[in-house]
Amino acid sequence: NLTVLDLSNWDTTSVVNSANIKEAFHGCSNLTTIYVSDKFVITSRNTMFGGCKKLVGGSGTRFVDMSDADNSKYAKIDGGESNPGYFTLKQN
Repeated sequence: NLTVLDLSNWDTTSVVNSANIKEAFHGCSNLTTIYVSDKFVITSRNTMFGGCKKLVGGSGTRFVDMSDADNSKYAKIDGGESNPGYFTLKQN
């Protein structure tokens, strides 16, 4: 039932291995928004968005049902059409 997630206070810039969060949002079928700051950096993200069909990034990038490998490149702040992502930037 999770629809909005605010991770804007998380600073992952010093995380060496983010493999443990690779499925963090997998199966969150009602999730529409993930707020993050520019300090939320993910390096391992292969199945992170599986089933997140309602997810929309801050600049309007909508979830596209494709392979998990293809979706992993969207684990970043949405920069619009030229740099799409599924996260929404929130300044703290």
